[in-house]
Amino acid sequence: MKFIIFLMAPAVMLLSVLFILSGLYITVTSESFQLRELDKLGIGNEFGIDISKYHSDVLSYLNGKSDSMPMDIVLNEKELIHMRDVRNAFSLLSNVFNAILFSYLLLLTIIYIFSGGIKMPAFALMYTGILSLVLALAITLIGFDSVFTNFHLLFFEGDSWLFNPDENIIKIYSIEFFWSMFERSIAFDIVIILSAVIPGILWKENLLKE
Repeated sequence: MKFIIFLMAPAVMLLSVLFILSGLYITVTSESFQLRELDKLGIGNEFGIDISKYHSDVLSYLNGKSDSMPMDIVLNEKELIHMRDVRNAFSLLSNVFNAILFSYLLLLTIIYIFSGGIKMPAFALMYTGILSLVLALAITLIGFDSVFTNFHLLFFEGDSWLFNPDENIIKIYSIEFFWSMFERSIAFDIVIILSAVIPGILWKENLLKE
């Protein structure tokens, strides 16, 4: 039993992080959602290009499927360097997400085998979901501006992510675009967390009745 409890702590932490990252991961990989937001902002009309094709090519670059940024809109050297850094951040997010998912599933399998049943995972699912919901609400209360700024300070060097309003990278991917992504990420987080908390509670109640 002590061995199971010892494994539960990292399992709970991994699942909490996985829940929080899930909304972000889904949002940054959702091309259809991002295209809708760019269309709302009229980016294609401003530059006189097919924004769907352009952004699709940008995502191909960020996801490592293309070696260079599309040239439909000219970016200066600093902007191109920033997009390269964003590409590295995309790769890091994907690797971290997959590593956490694999580690959690491995721990869950071990816990299930050694606990002799599903009672421990059921309790863990419920309490992890509640903890994750608190974290998601805390991120919401911290606010978009603070989260956005600290994210860039953490993953980008110096002022490499700061641009003038008249530079093309800001015209294409404005603060409004990232605000909509932040909202969607939090919404997905809450839905994913609740989808774990509610079944976890019902699962726990059924186990206690047995």
